[in-house]
Amino acid sequence: MVSMTRIFFGLALFAALLVVTDLLLGHTLFGYGQTARQYATVLQKLEPARRGDGSQAEPSLVKQRDELRTRFLAQQQRMVLHFWVGIGAVLVTLLVNSVCITYFIGTHRWCREVVETYELDPTLLASSYSLKRRTFPWSFAGILTAIAIASFGAAADPAGYLRNEADKWVWPHYGCSLVGTGVIIGCFGVQLMNISANYKVICSVLARVKQVRQASGLNVSG
Repeated sequence: MVSMTRIFFGLALFAALLVVTDLLLGHTLFGYGQTARQYATVLQKLEPARRGDGSQAEPSLVKQRDELRTRFLAQQQRMVLHFWVGIGAVLVTLLVNSVCITYFIGTHRWCREVVETYELDPTLLASSYSLKRRTFPWSFAGILTAIAIASFGAAADPAGYLRNEADKWVWPHYGCSLVGTGVIIGCFGVQLMNISANYKVICSVLARVKQVRQASGLNVSG
């Protein structure tokens, strides 16, 4: 049977890879907003010639338009990829942290019921509760960090609600992403260690239950 430690490690590794990949994609997008504005400005200058009102388009503007369009379209493709990978990274990060929260809620309740039913050493229940209490802040920290990175990213989007002020949010978003990536990976690491410790507590509870059942002459499976 695959232990929860291995399951969580696989999920956390996948989430961490998504977060790091999106960080690297974002690193290639510096200047995207400036390129978009320059391209829009050139198109606006060429608008009279496009409408056919008798004015001639300057060759230099046409050349500049073509160069900016090539650069803009290439950056736009990476921007779209950055957006969707970012959405996936946030959702998977929320999922992984939520799995950890659900796991500790469920296992602590199980430990309480088993310890009370078989009148086992209460320190086993105390250990389970302590691990749950120490883990939850890290789970919520990972969730809030992912949301913060996404929020700064939305503010830095030149096509978003704050398009006129998007440039002001580029560096805050990048800085938040750098620090946040480390925080998220660190939170995963702490949760993984606590899940591993909790697994040992569960094994201890099962071993004590087996001893009690054997002493009482009851059937013992496994």
